[in-house]
Amino acid sequence: MNPDILSIDRAYQGLSSGDAPNNLELERSLYFVGKKNTLSNDIWKRIDAEVASNRSLTAIRRYTQPKRTRKETLFTVNSKLAKELSKSSRRKLVAIIQFGSARVLLNPLDEWSRKTSVTLEDYLGDAACVRTVSDESNLDCVIKDCMFWFDHPGGDVALNKTDPRCLPMSVFSRSRLSLLESPEARRIFKKRYECPGRGLQWLDDDGKLWNGNGPYHGLVPVHICGCALPLGWHWDVSWGKEGSKKILVCNGWEAWEVGRNGYINVCPDGSIRKGARCKMLSATPR
Repeated sequence: MNPDILSIDRAYQGLSSGDAPNNLELERSLYFVGKKNTLSNDIWKRIDAEVASNRSLTAIRRYTQPKRTRKETLFTVNSKLAKELSKSSRRKLVAIIQFGSARVLLNPLDEWSRKTSVTLEDYLGDAACVRTVSDESNLDCVIKDCMFWFDHPGGDVALNKTDPRCLPMSVFSRSRLSLLESPEARRIFKKRYECPGRGLQWLDDDGKLWNGNGPYHGLVPVHICGCALPLGWHWDVSWGKEGSKKILVCNGWEAWEVGRNGYINVCPDGSIRKGARCKMLSATPR
């Protein structure tokens, strides 16, 4: 069986743009992200035993890399892993147990610093369950927390396109970096960023207008917290304030420049498609 063909692909098979299946049964991936040799072999044996008892669960190890900045050493997630986590979290249920710090550089053209990077939790937002542990003593508790999240990924409500958790927080610029699990958190987010009376539109802190009212196109199925999104749904992202201005759109593995009066397509998994008057900027992976 092709490992790239997931349950979500089979659920959307035969559907047209704009359609979504009623129910999803998704694979579950439990990532362990941190420095190499963080955990002992005995701990890995316990983890492997936990995974073996759950057929729908896969354990995946990924490693951070140290980056020396002018002021400090940061432990970082490279652009390849950032892309993997961003896209996988919209096609499977993904929980991440993070050992120590792990930061993502949003614009691959930038130099690494605390200012130009964000934590893994802020990067993924509510698309995944991210838990941090400092040592092995509370690992069992954290694993149980992740298992609970796998069974209740949407929290207290069934999601739809109007829910701000559908936005890819890897691309949406916001000054208040917080999760949107609670109704109150979502209310505050909508009050700050929603464009009232304009359908499904958001205006982020960088002045980018996110228009989700356009036609559907594209065939990559995605979900948010276990709820299927319409096939081909995306945002047209452009400058949203007075006048015209070039904007930069970054997702952790690509950087795009959108010209005056141009726009670009951004999908719920954070991937970017070419629109009008835009171009990808070349970058060396960092």
